[in-house]
Amino acid sequence: MSDAPADAVVRVLSEVLGEPPEVFDGPSRLGVHAGWDSMGMLRVVTMLESDLGIRLDLRRVHDARTVHDLVGLVEGSQAPG
Repeated sequence: MSDAPADAVVRVLSEVLGEPPEVFDGPSRLGVHAGWDSMGMLRVVTMLESDLGIRLDLRRVHDARTVHDLVGLVEGSQAPG
């Protein structure tokens, strides 16, 4: 990965949800952001998978409540194989 997982997640969330990166600190709740709906979540997942060469479990991403949760999923993900 070119970025640390946390940096990649914050960058993608900021781009997809249209908010400044500083609002996405670790304990920030994903559900409070207007764009964090099913389509926004899919865009985030698609970008993270493409940018980082990983595969994320959509059920686990759906269950993620905070930015920290999402970072943990990215850190624990594996490249498709």
